[in-house]
Amino acid sequence: MTWLWIALALAVAAGLLVLFSPVVVSVDTDGTQMQVRWMALRCRVSLAGGRLETQASFAGLPLQGVVAKIKAKVRRSKEKKPGKQEGKRSSAFLRRVLRACAGDAQIRRAVARQTGNLARGVLRSVELSNWESDLSLPDPAWNGMLAGLLAQQQWKHSGKRCRRFGVNFTGENRLQLEARFYPHRTVKALCGFFLGLPYRAIYRQSVIAR
Repeated sequence: MTWLWIALALAVAAGLLVLFSPVVVSVDTDGTQMQVRWMALRCRVSLAGGRLETQASFAGLPLQGVVAKIKAKVRRSKEKKPGKQEGKRSSAFLRRVLRACAGDAQIRRAVARQTGNLARGVLRSVELSNWESDLSLPDPAWNGMLAGLLAQQQWKHSGKRCRRFGVNFTGENRLQLEARFYPHRTVKALCGFFLGLPYRAIYRQSVIAR
């Protein structure tokens, strides 16, 4: 029994670590690459020489073989299709339920409200931690107007979070940014979305649609 509690505690700790570890996405147009970091997982997408290259690693170990195996399994699973009659019956019932729910004003209002809350929660899950960019417009006059506007707004470095937007007259466009995505905030938003749905009205419509 003691080992069971230890295993349960370890599982909970691992779940919390996964939820509260941010996914860091960085983009660098100078190196024409995008990198995704999450815990010990690293994934780099590079456009070198006009060719798209993807590299993934876990704790420094390459995962190219694992990725290929996962793609093969997904391809095989798509080939295994369920029975036609069973699939048709379930999809027809689902369509009837969706039509019935769409005709209920209470369900429509609740879904619209919860969708808005979910969108705001997902947006709050993303934080822009680093941003540096240089923009060069085709017309030098536009560049001058934009440079004056930015000078009035006093865009500058702010502590450790560098957020700089500059204008140049050399025709060079550059972007370097780093964004952090927090999974626990999205999970919280999803839980709030599903808990706020009018399940009694949905059940009533599903019974009518049978």
